Amino acid sequence: MTPQEMEEKKKSARDIAVPCFLFSLVLSFIFINMLTQNLLTSIIGATAVGGAIIAIAWTVRANSFVVRKDIAELRKELLEKKENPSG
Repeated sequence: MTPQEMEEKKKSARDIAVPCFLFSLVLSFIFINMLTQNLLTSIIGATAVGGAIIAIAWTVRANSFVVRKDIAELRKELLEKKENPSG
């Protein structure tokens, strides 16, 4: 994978992460505000929930990227062995 492709993947991950964070922030704020009726608690709780969701999403995406990279390297090695069985 070229560095340019890596940057495109990072950019696409950011494009997905920001709306997810904002959406979860708003929903968390509304839900926590309904439960606690306290504005400060709602803001802190919503930020924590939104941050946790983004951390989970980035971790899953990073792990899937690593697995895909490993699979691509294994596939490449197998093709090389298939083309040159004596080496």
